[in-house]
Formats: sequence, C-alpha cells, structure tokens
Amino acid sequence: MNLRLFGQNAIIYTIGSTVLRFTAFLMLPLYTHYLTKSDFGLFQTLLLTIQIMITIVDVGIRSGIVRFLSEYEKTNKLKKLLGSALAINLLSGILLILASLTILVPIFRLMVPQGDITLLIFLTSLAAVFQTLSINIMAYYRARNEGLKYIVFSIAAALILVLSNILFLILLKMNLEGALFAQVITYSLVWIAASIIIFSKHGIAVSKSTVQKLFKFGAPLVFAMSGDLITNTTAVYLLTYFRGLEAVAVYALAFKIAQIANMSVIGPFQMAYEPFVFAHKDDPEIKKTIASLLSYLLIVYAIVSFGIVYLFRDLTAIIFSNSYTDSYLLLFLILPGMGFMGLQYVAQSLLHINNKTHITGITIASVTLVSLFLNYFFIKMWGIYGIILTYNIIMTGTALILLAFGMKVFPVKFELKRFLIGGTIFVLLLSTVFILRNTPAFIFYPVPMLLFAVIVFYLLTGKFFDSEEKTFLNEYLSKTGLPLSFRKSIGLV
Repeated sequence: MNLRLFGQNAIIYTIGSTVLRFTAFLMLPLYTHYLTKSDFGLFQTLLLTIQIMITIVDVGIRSGIVRFLSEYEKTNKLKKLLGSALAINLLSGILLILASLTILVPIFRLMVPQGDITLLIFLTSLAAVFQTLSINIMAYYRARNEGLKYIVFSIAAALILVLSNILFLILLKMNLEGALFAQVITYSLVWIAASIIIFSKHGIAVSKSTVQKLFKFGAPLVFAMSGDLITNTTAVYLLTYFRGLEAVAVYALAFKIAQIANMSVIGPFQMAYEPFVFAHKDDPEIKKTIASLLSYLLIVYAIVSFGIVYLFRDLTAIIFSNSYTDSYLLLFLILPGMGFMGLQYVAQSLLHINNKTHITGITIASVTLVSLFLNYFFIKMWGIYGIILTYNIIMTGTALILLAFGMKVFPVKFELKRFLIGGTIFVLLLSTVFILRNTPAFIFYPVPMLLFAVIVFYLLTGKFFDSEEKTFLNEYLSKTGLPLSFRKSIGLV
C-alpha cells in the first residue's frame, strides 16, 4: 500500500480543485462590484440551487465510476461503464430541466416577485446539467489515479470561467443572466472536450446490467451527497423570505470564504481518499492507514482555518468593500461545522467498503428532514445566526451518526490522542485570532503567528509524528530546499 501515491494524488487534486474553485472565489470581487447586493444574494442562492441539482442529475454515478472502474477495466468493458453512466445522467438532466421550469419558477417568484425568473431558472438548471456531466467524465481520471490530467481540465475550466465572465458580465453587461451564461459555457466546453478524448479511446456502449448496477449503488447516495446542500439551500431560501436578499449576500460571502478550507483541504482529501481506500480495502494495514489519514486531515484543516481567519480580518473590506465586513465574524462560527465534513467522508467510506450505501442515504435523509424544521424556527428567530447554528448541529450530528454505523460495519481504531491534540490546536488558534480581532495591526499580526510557530515546532519536534512519518516529512522538505541543519534542529533527521 503506497501512502506516497495517496499523498501525491492529494496534492495534485488540491491543485486541480483549488484552481477551479479558487478561480470561482476570485470572481467574487467581480460579482460584488458588477452586481447589486440583492442580485449578488440571488446569484449565490442560484449557485446553491445548482449544487443540489448536480446531486440529483448525478444520481450517485460519480461515486459509481470511482467504485467500479478498475473492475470494468480489468474485463475490457470500460465503454459500458462510461456509456451507461452518460445515459443515466443525460436522462436525469432532461427530467431536471423540465421539473425546474414547472416547480422552481413559482417558488422563486414568491421570494423574488420582481422580474421574469423563468430564464434564470432555465440557465441555472442547464448549468447544473453540464457541470454534472463534466465532473463525472473527469471522475475517470480520478479512478485511474491520473491526477495530472485532472489538473489540465481544471485549469482549462478556470480560464474559460474567467474569460466568459469578463465577456458576459463586464463587456456585454448582461448582469445576473451573464454570470449564469458563463457557468453554462464553461462546463459545456469542458464536458465536450473530455468526452471526445475519453470516448475516442475506449468507445461507448450502454449495458442494461451496468445501468442497474450503477443505479443500485448510486441512487441511495443522492441523499448522502445532497443532505448538507439541501440544508444550506433551504436555509438560504428561508433567509431570503424572512430577512431579504442582502442578508443572504452577507451570509453567502462568509460561507464562500470559509469554503477555502473545504476546497483546499477536505475536497482534495476526499478525491484522493476514496479511490485509495477502495483500491486497498483488502489490505491488512488499511484500518491503521484510515486512522492516520484522519489525524493528518484534522491538523491540516486547523492550520488552513487559522490562515483564513488570520488573513481575512482586513482583506474582507479591501476585496469586497465595506458593505460586506459583517461576513468576517461569521467565519469563526462556520468553520467548526465545515470541518466535520472530513469525518463524514471517512465514516461513509467505512460503510461503502461493504456497499452499505443505503445506510448513508437513510441517515442523511433523516437528518436533512430534521434540518428543515430547525432552519425554519432558528432563522425566523435569529436570521443568519440561526442558519449557522443549524448548520453546525447537522454537520456534527451527521458525521457522528454515520461514524457509529460505520464502526459496526468496518471497525477502525482511531488515534484518539492525536485527534484531541488536533482539536485543541484548532480551538486554540481560532480563539486567539477571535480575541485579538479588534486589536491594532502591530499586535494582531505577530501574536497569532508566534503561537502558530510554536505549535508547528511542537508538532515537528515532539511525539505527534512517528519515525516513519518524520522520514517522509524529511524527504518531502528536502525537495523544497530546506537546509539540512534546520531539518536536524527540528528532529526530522
């Protein structure tokens, strides 16, 4: 079992995922300056709606491709897997567009009574279909551990997204419609290009048995993959109804900033973790490896979360204008709940190793129903803070419930001591920044950084990492040009 391969792919997926998602993040100043605050709030609502639509169109096919690709490749039937997956997604995509125009249009007219919402809903559903198709065809590269090819398409998508936004939003001044057109153009071009390359290599065929196999494996995952999205999206709908689109704009910006931790740590971890675990599920060391990977994830997430709250104290006003400064304080409340997504992915893998996807689906569906009630009452009473309270309750509860079921199916002895150390570091770093957030720059910037340096020194020189892990770190840091004398001083050599 090659942990270096996992590490390399995790880094590659970090780059690929970060390029595309960070490009979308870099578009935020463009949106906040060229859209009114209300239109920005509506656009973020539609983007959340797209994420739910993606899950519906996907029907768990992406996970099915990752799970079964190696099996179909060994029997030279890969064209049946890829063709059957495409057929399912095209059919579900057509049904989604029709349902959106008949169901979503009246709902959005209640929230946004002014203007014609039909075109916006059509563009939203079309963007969701093309984004699903592009993500799923790129899952081929994930399952084959061809991370560099994944990066190429991610970078291409990022460039197209930037150029199309400049064209439709700035040059043609198409406002909200232009931002949605940019989404449609970007992902349709990526899907077409990747499909031509992959299908010309393997061919395309549809198999009834493969369709049934994919649907049986993936359908229960619709609830698993959309649970938090449904929670977030219905919450935003309710916030729009009770507090207006400008409140949505403030909350959405905070959530987008917090998602830097997701797109740079948790997302790439999941993309590298699932193929790695499924490929080594019969290895006797896999349980120990899963435990170690979760410990690493927590430490990295703590460090990245610290970087976010540390840097965005002043950047929020500089990048997004003073009207969005309220978003900064929300970061401290959103980041803890978001961190439980990592634990949730690990817990799901324990179930999916034995194909117990129905447990995941039922659990998340049940928790999601609870979230709808909590969001209604909490948002009505506390607005934005009600959303965040529900989010933290649901994310934490979902992860712990799935972990309890997963441990019965595939028990893993997690590293409790290292997990507690990681949690303490997370709380300590964020608490320090929160306490010092209103202090002058000459106090705010050096003090947390000094604490961070002490923590890193403790991790490297103490007993947090074993000798094998320190050897791996030493080899990696040596490639970065870090002097041997420094590596010796911190105990890596």
